[in-house]
Parts: sequence; structure tokens; C-alpha cells
Amino acid sequence: MRRKDTNFTVSFDANGGSGEMDSVSVTEGEVYTLPECGFDAPEGYKFKEWSYGDLIKFATPGTNVTITGNTTITAVWKELPPEVYTVSFDA
Repeated sequence: MRRKDTNFTVSFDANGGSGEMDSVSVTEGEVYTLPECGFDAPEGYKFKEWSYGDLIKFATPGTNVTITGNTTITAVWKELPPEVYTVSFDA
């Protein structure tokens, strides 16, 4: 049985993005607020949400989650729509 003062590491995975986000030490059972994404999106994508947990849960920045073990928070990216161009003809 773990003691309540056990610390766990929350780390971040760019999932194809670039840049780095520092890991955080969190006490077992502590409510942790998911941060804004600090990664740069892959080309043609933008940040959508975070995924985490064994059962793959999804949440947006600002969501409170309870940490019960070492946890990796993974960036989820959304493909940007293609650019639309206007073509005009000049007689």
C-alpha cells in the first residue's frame, strides 16, 4: 500500500509536435490542472486536446485531473482544413 505522500511524475509527449515541456512532480491524489500546450504543432495541424491515462481519456487545458501514478500527458493534434483560394478571370 502506498503512502499518501508519494510523489509521481507527470510528463508530456509531443506526439509528432516539436519543442519540450518540463515534467512536473505531483503528490499522489493531488488534483492537477492541465496546462496550455507548450509544443509546436506539426505542419498542417493545430493543438486539439490532451490525452492521458490507461483508458485514454481526453481533456482540454484547464481541466483538473487526479494523479494516481506516473502519468504521460500526450498532445492530440487536429488537421487544419485545406486553404481555400479564389480564382478569378480577367477578360
